[in-house]
Amino acid sequence: MLPPAFKKFIDAYRGDGKVVDSQGKPIGGGDRTWGELTGMALGFQPERLTEYYRNNRIKKASEAEHKRLDAKFNEDLSNDILAGRYDVAKQKLQERQAQDPTNYDMFAGGRKAVEAAMEKTLPRDLRQKLNKSDTQLARVVAGKSWIADRDTKAAI
Repeated sequence: MLPPAFKKFIDAYRGDGKVVDSQGKPIGGGDRTWGELTGMALGFQPERLTEYYRNNRIKKASEAEHKRLDAKFNEDLSNDILAGRYDVAKQKLQERQAQDPTNYDMFAGGRKAVEAAMEKTLPRDLRQKLNKSDTQLARVVAGKSWIADRDTKAAI
């Protein structure tokens, strides 16, 4: 394991002239400049690489926040649907469509809200991802008590 200064000096020496990220993918901006090579030889990382990482962090945080807000919007819609306020839910969908007509599909948003409402009111599907206790519960629901099965096996 080499110290970072030596590692960057070796990378600067044998590199193909591109600034690459931690996964080896070249980033935009063309070849390395003499200033970047000198900085790398001294153990510093190029400024555009630092900016690239900063922009990626901002992008990921923005996407996570957008996803959180979208989930909250769908949760609010599902609450309106469960309360029987369909006109309010429709109005919210229309307002969201008017805010972003090119990227938001009102019908897809309505489907997501209905699915969220169904998840709240209906029990989960016992046929998916069953573990041992879920299997026993499914037998009870299906009318085959696991106790009766156990007693039958014990009698044999």
